[in-house]
Amino acid sequence: MKDCLVAVGVAFVAGFFYLQEKRINDLYLEFRHEVNSIKLAHKDEILALHLKMFDYSEKGKAHHMFLNMEKNLEKRMKAAEETLTNSTREVLDQIAFDTDAIAQASCAGTAPEGHFVAAIRRDCGENKLSCDTICNSGTTSMRNIYGNQGSVKAACFGSYHIYQKRIALKPEDKGRAGMAMHKYKNGCSQTGCGPNYCCCRA
Repeated sequence: MKDCLVAVGVAFVAGFFYLQEKRINDLYLEFRHEVNSIKLAHKDEILALHLKMFDYSEKGKAHHMFLNMEKNLEKRMKAAEETLTNSTREVLDQIAFDTDAIAQASCAGTAPEGHFVAAIRRDCGENKLSCDTICNSGTTSMRNIYGNQGSVKAACFGSYHIYQKRIALKPEDKGRAGMAMHKYKNGCSQTGCGPNYCCCRA
């Protein structure tokens, strides 16, 4: 009798758990069905939301890409500006060197024999130092080149204005000027804008 009651009790409990499990499974299926119904009813809104999120993501990627492109462009522009600046400086330095050489040759060609000769630059403007003063003060720099020779006081014996403007001539160009200069008759004492090179001898 006791075993029979135990068997009935076990069967009752098993049946109870079975019913509860079935109920839970039914509720879960009902829940899933409800969710799917909601998704189906609002599929357009969900799709739009996904597309919007994708759009934001792509916009973020595009913005990041454009920032990198902008940075790279700035670097390239800066490098190009530096290259252009250096090239311009090199050209100007070369022109200045060529002008110095032309002035030196011009002064040497017109100098009396037996002297040390130097062409010294001069600022061309109002109330500037005269070539007389520049040659006198430039004696030390001249002697630094050729040593302690000649007189201890240099003097001006001529002056030029060499124009910086150049016209590039092709080998076949004839009858055209490439550069110009002015030789002053009494330019050693001028303080205005006249000579830009002083011919000094010592």
